[in-house]
Amino acid sequence: MQIVSIDSKNVDSVTREGKTYLYFTAGFSPFAAAMEPAYEKFLAAAADYDVKICRINVTDDIALGERFQVKSLPTLLVFRDGMKVQTVEGIVLPEHYINLLKFY
Repeated sequence: MQIVSIDSKNVDSVTREGKTYLYFTAGFSPFAAAMEPAYEKFLAAAADYDVKICRINVTDDIALGERFQVKSLPTLLVFRDGMKVQTVEGIVLPEHYINLLKFY
């Protein structure tokens, strides 16, 4: 697993190859705060996979959230070789995030 810094300028180059997970969050969102333990479990599980993980605070990069039409927080977008293959919005069980690692 690689934790990668991402912004509007490098998102295409980061997501172009391999498996990339974009996790959109914000400090003001109670739902994102509630999902923090699930995100931490996801990170721990991701250590065993060849993936890139990118955490985006939408208050810091509004353009990136707009580009991907993020409507609720948290939102996890899954990319495989440059194509978005999955979107997960809102509160989900940690196992759902972990299963995405296995499926994609």
